[in-house]
Amino acid sequence: DSASELIISFDMNHRFSTWNRTAEETTGYKQIELLNRSVDKLAVFENPAEINEIIKTVCEKQDLKYANIILRTKNNDKRVIRIAASKLRGNEAECLGALFIGHDITRDLEVHGKLIAGNGYLIVDEQSQPSFDLFVNLTYLGRKGMYISRSSPSMIQKALPNTKIAVVLLSQTKNNLYKTTENLMDLKAKIEHFTSRNQNSVVLFEGLHYFLTKFSFQQFIEALYAINEIIARTKSILFLRVDPLMLQPSQMAVLKNEFLQLPHQRIEDVLI
Repeated sequence: DSASELIISFDMNHRFSTWNRTAEETTGYKQIELLNRSVDKLAVFENPAEINEIIKTVCEKQDLKYANIILRTKNNDKRVIRIAASKLRGNEAECLGALFIGHDITRDLEVHGKLIAGNGYLIVDEQSQPSFDLFVNLTYLGRKGMYISRSSPSMIQKALPNTKIAVVLLSQTKNNLYKTTENLMDLKAKIEHFTSRNQNSVVLFEGLHYFLTKFSFQQFIEALYAINEIIARTKSILFLRVDPLMLQPSQMAVLKNEFLQLPHQRIEDVLI
């Protein structure tokens, strides 16, 4: 009950066995109203058949890293929940049911509706997870994704959901799993190749410090201008995540002049 995530579990008959306090606060439904009642008998889920299928999948096949489900509140509002689902095991590893752990991403999805295809967006954030979640959400909505990062291959493998996302590692060392690059022009060519074949795609570019140690800021910004033109031509979306501690104020000003800011960041930047 102290967890910030929604924690929900079901038995093998698809009846609720856990409904924590965050789930109560999100939906308005109390645990006592749901316990031991079947998924199909309640109006909590927008698509009960989808929930039943997830329970079946985790019991018979494998755990699920990512899935979006829709909950309906008592006020009949929709809340989109990003969940991970896993098997509940007994003493002899038999399946006793399924456990869902998730968080509310409704606000993030509402931001998506304000994003305009053909634009590059600057995300000023020391942390990588918010921009990664935003990127993954857009791939769930149907866009093809390209992830450009300095992260290790093992970390990327763990983080990526079960969607087809192209990955480019910023490294001079070749990798068996993903494409690699250490050159700005080669990166530009890879982005152009991907977006021209996948119009309305989304590209998340982080780890720009890798290039700033190898090239001048002038060379880097000229490459970004060219990449932004490719994004506009292919009606794609580019997210450039920047750690503000790694750039000088004048360099940050140049980036802010070239790229748009996310709708919610435009508000947060205002000083009153």
